[in-house]
Order: sequence, then structure tokens, then C-alpha cells
Amino acid sequence: MRLATYSGPTGELCIIGDDVSLKSLIFTSSLPRSYNVEKHFQKGATAAINAAGKFLDSYFGWTAGPQKQGAGARAIKVAVKKSIIRLVYGDLVLDMDMSEYTKKEITVYRELLRVPFGRTISYGALAARAGFPGGARFIGNTMAKNNFPIIIPCHRVIKSDGTMGNYSGGTHIKKLLLGHERSISLPLDRAGRL
Repeated sequence: MRLATYSGPTGELCIIGDDVSLKSLIFTSSLPRSYNVEKHFQKGATAAINAAGKFLDSYFGWTAGPQKQGAGARAIKVAVKKSIIRLVYGDLVLDMDMSEYTKKEITVYRELLRVPFGRTISYGALAARAGFPGGARFIGNTMAKNNFPIIIPCHRVIKSDGTMGNYSGGTHIKKLLLGHERSISLPLDRAGRL
């Protein structure tokens, strides 16, 4: 496994992966000050790290990409195979290692990937869509375990009253990501929800 850093509007991100799959995407600011990630992983690039960087470039609008909405926009395709979630957009293929998640959690993440760019969904509504009605707490716990923030867009999950809820990078980053998406996506309802 290798480690690379990515600098963007949310601050520095650590991307960890090998040539087979992405292992984790971490907000550097959320790591304990005493934790030295470089002590555990050698710096370098891999196929998965490069794919994650291209995805993030696209997401933040530095290249024409999968998140842009409007006429002619191609959709991100999502496939789940055993312990891998694969995102495909044009020639961009990103495999994420989901081996530490349960089948139920993977089902939730797959359903979350269907929430459109710039839209939000409540914990309860996501639970119902994933087949776990009444499972809002389960959804919250699953979002807290997400090793792939931004890519698996847990920032789009909010409380039923429209307030933000928690986020691994901090609520200020969750607001930044939602603001970014809303500034370049199709018009939404007043709350920006599905």
C-alpha cells in the first residue's frame, strides 16, 4: 500500500491505496496530532490513488467530470462485487475496498451513491431507500464508518429537520461540500432534498 496527499478546498487529504483498490481517504485535519500517517505507509502513487485523484479533480471542477449535471452529463455507474464497490465514469474506474464492511453497510453506501450531486437525503429516508425502515441510527453509524468521504458522499446525509448532523472532516467541510455542489448543479427544491 502507498500514501499520497491531495490538496483541495477541504484542506489536505490522505489517499491510501494499492494497485488493486483504494483503501481509505482521510481528512488530514481529523487525524490526531500525534499520529504520523507517513510512519505507517510509504509515499507513492498507485493505480487506485491516481484514480482517486482524478475523481477529486473532477469533483472540485478542475476537470470536466462525472459530478457535473445538465445536458449530456454522463452518469456514474456503480457496481458491487464481493468486497469492492466500483465507480465507472467514462474511462475513469475507481475500485474501493469494502472488505471491512457488512453487507448491510455496503447496501447503504451503494444506495447513497445514487443520491444526485447537490441533493441531500435524511438519515431516515436513506434507511428506507436501502431497505432498513426505521434504521436512521444504523445509517448514522454507517456514515461515521465511511472510509471514502467525498467519493461516497456521506456529506449529503442530513437530519430530518434539515440540520447538518456530524461529519468526519467537521460540519464546516460538510457545509462547504454541499455549497460547492449546489453552486454548480441543477436547481433544487428549497431544502435541496430528494
